Amino acid sequence: NLQIGRKFNNWGLRVGLIDSTGGLGVDYNLYHLGLSSTLEAYDFDKDLGAALRFALEYRVWNIMYAKATAEDILSKEDDQEYTLSAGLKFTDEDLAALFGLAI
Repeated sequence: NLQIGRKFNNWGLRVGLIDSTGGLGVDYNLYHLGLSSTLEAYDFDKDLGAALRFALEYRVWNIMYAKATAEDILSKEDDQEYTLSAGLKFTDEDLAALFGLAI
């Protein structure tokens, strides 16, 4: 992925390469709730149309996140995929604090 974008208050707009094809994305963040949503359209095919991905990400605790994703939601075939995932997300300040404790 290689994208360029701009934020407008809680909204974000992006354009560039998504999954190695041209695409665009729109993000909406509810910072006070720890919730962010993403809608991406990419891989514009004349016959099949665009691939569409929707994701919700929730900050469970400080650096811990949970994410739900739906892929190819416009597909009429059985190509739709749904994913639940969790992970850790560190900022530069978090890493500096970790390295400070290690030294």
